[in-house]
Amino acid sequence: MEIVGAFALTEPLDGSDIAAGMRTTARRDGGAWVIEGAKRWIGNATFADHVVVWARDVADDEVKAFVVVVDHIEVQMS
Repeated sequence: MEIVGAFALTEPLDGSDIAAGMRTTARRDGGAWVIEGAKRWIGNATFADHVVVWARDVADDEVKAFVVVVDHIEVQMS
């Protein structure tokens, strides 16, 4: 079984410069994580099975990586 992945770091306003301020956020909602924000230039995005999404945790202000199964997310491609 082949699984295709993608890497979602680059943001529309700051590129991949995490030091400039990651605008995508993550917060816990019960037992789940809610990730909100926008990413750009994600290779494999249109056919990936899993995406590693980088987001700033609102609870501790740390940037974290989240492995997201594409079937479980709302994605708007542009």
